[in-house]
Amino acid sequence: WRGSFAIPMTPFDAQDRIDEDALRAEIRFCIECGVGGIVVPVMVSEFRLLSEDERRTMIRIPVEECRGTDVPVVANVAAVNTPLAVRYAEYAQEVGADAVIAMPPYIFRPDFDTIFAYFKAISDAVTVPVWIQNAGVVALSAAEIARLCTEIEHVSWVKEEVPPSTHSISKLLAQNCPAIKGVMGGAGGRYLIHERARGSLGVVHACE
Repeated sequence: WRGSFAIPMTPFDAQDRIDEDALRAEIRFCIECGVGGIVVPVMVSEFRLLSEDERRTMIRIPVEECRGTDVPVVANVAAVNTPLAVRYAEYAQEVGADAVIAMPPYIFRPDFDTIFAYFKAISDAVTVPVWIQNAGVVALSAAEIARLCTEIEHVSWVKEEVPPSTHSISKLLAQNCPAIKGVMGGAGGRYLIHERARGSLGVVHACE
């Protein structure tokens, strides 16, 4: 997995429902532009404002549109509690997502033991790679990320967004952790050139 991974926005119709045709058009546009992958529904998709059913729709449709292509779908399963994150992870794998991604629970500030148990439960629910999105209310240290990747079976990729992301990527890669398969930048792609120089394999950015 390399290069440009795009995040679709969540389109709504006049009845305040997800506009599935517009969403499919977004995904096709991304594929035609040559993206390396799709990550959905995360910050740009305003996932915190979506219902559980809407979040599932935002996973299912990109998977359907990417089926038969070489574009992987990384499904966001972050949640306010562990059982809900596990349900999202199970659903994502069931419909065919290639990986899942999660930031730690994002309403309260959990301690590291809680975060570890959260990612382990997500990993135990799937057989696909699990990405850590290092953003939100908790900024994980490079050592903590390395421990999660080393001690939890499927946790193996990182979207590093703790500012300055360039320094955070350098600190993370300095861990020389073989369990970390790859690191991506974020932040709308603003620092992608410098992140690349620091060792990132690509960037996860908004689709536009």
